[in-house]
Amino acid sequence: MPLIYLTRASVVVAMRNAEERSLSNILHLVELNIDSSYSRLLSSKFTTVTERKANLRQTAVRVSTFLNELPDSNVNAAVKMVNSLNGVSENTTRVFLYDTKGDLLSGLVDIDAKYSLCNIQDMKDRDLAQVAIPENLPPDGEFTVFQHARSTEKAKSLVFFFPMVSKGWSIGVFTSLADIQAAADVQLSKLISSLAATFSKISVYETGYITLFSGTGEVMINTSLQQPDTSVQAAIINAAGSGHRTMTINDPVAGEIEFRFVYIRPLDWYVLVAAPVAEIQKPAYTLFNQQVAIIFFIAIWGFLFALFIAQRLIKPIEMLSNFALRLPRQDFTEQNVINELTAELPVKRTDEVGDLARSIRFMCEELNESVSTMMAATAAKERIQSELVVAREIQEGMLPKTFPAYPDRNEFTLYAALDSAKEVGGDLYDFFFVDDDHLCLVVGDVSDNGVPAALYMAVTVATVRSTMQEGVPVHVAMEKINDVLSQDNPRSMFVTLFIGVLHVPTGTMQFASGGHLPPVLVHNGKPHNVHGVSGLVVGGMEGSTYTSFELQLEKNDTLFIYTDGVTEAMNKQKELYGTDRLLALMEAKSSLRLGDLLYEVRKDVDAFSDGAPQSDDITMLVLRYKGSE
Repeated sequence: MPLIYLTRASVVVAMRNAEERSLSNILHLVELNIDSSYSRLLSSKFTTVTERKANLRQTAVRVSTFLNELPDSNVNAAVKMVNSLNGVSENTTRVFLYDTKGDLLSGLVDIDAKYSLCNIQDMKDRDLAQVAIPENLPPDGEFTVFQHARSTEKAKSLVFFFPMVSKGWSIGVFTSLADIQAAADVQLSKLISSLAATFSKISVYETGYITLFSGTGEVMINTSLQQPDTSVQAAIINAAGSGHRTMTINDPVAGEIEFRFVYIRPLDWYVLVAAPVAEIQKPAYTLFNQQVAIIFFIAIWGFLFALFIAQRLIKPIEMLSNFALRLPRQDFTEQNVINELTAELPVKRTDEVGDLARSIRFMCEELNESVSTMMAATAAKERIQSELVVAREIQEGMLPKTFPAYPDRNEFTLYAALDSAKEVGGDLYDFFFVDDDHLCLVVGDVSDNGVPAALYMAVTVATVRSTMQEGVPVHVAMEKINDVLSQDNPRSMFVTLFIGVLHVPTGTMQFASGGHLPPVLVHNGKPHNVHGVSGLVVGGMEGSTYTSFELQLEKNDTLFIYTDGVTEAMNKQKELYGTDRLLALMEAKSSLRLGDLLYEVRKDVDAFSDGAPQSDDITMLVLRYKGSE
């Protein structure tokens, strides 16, 4: 009861939020319905206008073909021919001829006066007489929309002007858009009727209602018995203009009313869903009262039942309590001790206490067996753990660990680090001299963790070393390594691999990347990614080909090669460390010694992870080229 009382406000808020979401869903469905219908209307209108344009262009081309066959000086014949086209009663288009100044040559003065272009502007506020001048028109003609200055028609007209520059004429083919607008109005009327039928089927609590009105205040649909308040409409229009979608007012009769509304901008419509707040909150208070009644009923009967059960359970429960006090001090590895202890339990009772006693005896027997099994499993686990430790030592022994590497070489400084996410991992790095002038750098990431990845990593390291010692180009070496690793690969494992061969005297590096992350090159304190993916991941498919790329290292340039354990490290919010954060750190710490640089990168990754477990192996190899003296 206290819990329900203390959480009453939260329950009311939760229920009200649920009811408000229901209102929002209604509003959203209506909005989608209107948007869909309006989209179909626009699509139909666009299709009709497109067809109308094609007809106008076709008419203009046909007329120009006939006019071009007339002598240049026979203007009267051209005018007669054009006028004859307008005499066809079923023709919905009008064709006129204009001179070089845009003045009307054809037509009848009284009837066709409205097709004179003087003092008429199109919808782009351009003078039509200037638009129709042949020299101003594109070679393939131009469309424009306007409204006749001397016409009583409210609908706009569409005209296509086609130039005949050689004769100094332009052809104007006109058609009215009134039928298109009329069809659109019919569609809008059908849409309103459909919405009215839909609104009538929607129940908004007991006295709620839905209203559709325009920006001018015209009410098109209203499911309420009362006429909507114009002041409410004005307030909703102002609120929608400010980006709001909800509003609450206090009505002297209905009390507090919540309005949810949406503005349909293309149609200048407002859809309003209104509901009294008391009706929205009513389910929450009903639920609260039901909970109180149920809890009160359960409490009374529970109290009576507890009194009855307590009388029957006190004595055997005391026996079980004493047994429980002695139980932790028993040796569960000895079966005889457990048998003697459980012999005191009231296992012969047929009630719940007897069931509990038998369950406790069964528990003790199972504990005896489980402890024995657990001790054997613990011993086996410790043996496996010790073997994994040895495996990790063997794996680390395969990789060079003396840093700085090659202290007798003054042309460069080299450091590397590997930290497995498990006891053994699948990341690898290696570096060795192919000959006195060529240093090979290797970084890879196997597509798994644990013992399988460690074995695959060991094979990869051995294969890379043996292949690179052959002295073949780096892309050829990558292809050979891929073919070796692709054979007898039942688990379909693969490795992303970066191999670079640095010509130490000149700083030129030939490298190939089999699906590996691009290294970071720091030049003059500015880091950037070295892009160049040679081909697929290595070991994924036999016969893959690779491409080699060239990178020129300048004096004091730093090359940082890493695996995705760095950039894909995650914090507790499942956010990734990311390449941008790595580049920013490299820029800030690029002047450090290489060992300190690796330490700073790992420290920053750990700080970002903020205690989240390491999800993947982290491998880093960094080289600073100093150049030959």
